[in-house]
Amino acid sequence: MLPEINIWAVLLATASSMVLGAIGYSRQAFGTSWMTAVGHDEESLRTGSTAITGRSRHRGERGTQKT
Repeated sequence: MLPEINIWAVLLATASSMVLGAIGYSRQAFGTSWMTAVGHDEESLRTGSTAITGRSRHRGERGTQKT
């Protein structure tokens, strides 16, 4: 037996979490603080280096492999 799910509540919760996430990561709210906390700056975002994979295009940073 499946419980009855209020689809409007699910959709509202999904939309509100997306809106709050977008506001939280925006530069006007906490975006610059978040970038500093994870080790990014404007240049690293432009060059495409990521902290998620641990790979970086800059030499000498944590996560790079020596060849």
